[in-house]
Amino acid sequence: MKIIAIGLLGAVALSGLTACNAPSQPQDRVIVEEKIVHDRPPPPQHEDMSPAPGPSDRYAWNPGFWDHDNNGFRWSGGRWAPRPPNRNWVPARWEQTPNGYRLVPGHWQ
Repeated sequence: MKIIAIGLLGAVALSGLTACNAPSQPQDRVIVEEKIVHDRPPPPQHEDMSPAPGPSDRYAWNPGFWDHDNNGFRWSGGRWAPRPPNRNWVPARWEQTPNGYRLVPGHWQ
């Protein structure tokens, strides 16, 4: 009976080690706290996309957007980001809802 118990413990320990060494899978979705504000966001700012057209064709320009915190709206500047294969960047935007304006974060699609 002791041999079976030790064997079971060894199997459980090995399965735990296997799970720890498994390659991590990329996350397609990130949970973000929904942001709703009552003030209309300002119009987007003009940005210089230097150095254009970016470090290489494997990068995409992610335009800036107006973010909101306890102090009001603040501009979050755009940046060049590595482009995942077969994906395009959907810029952040504010959508009007019955409760106010809701921030839809930028994401790869």
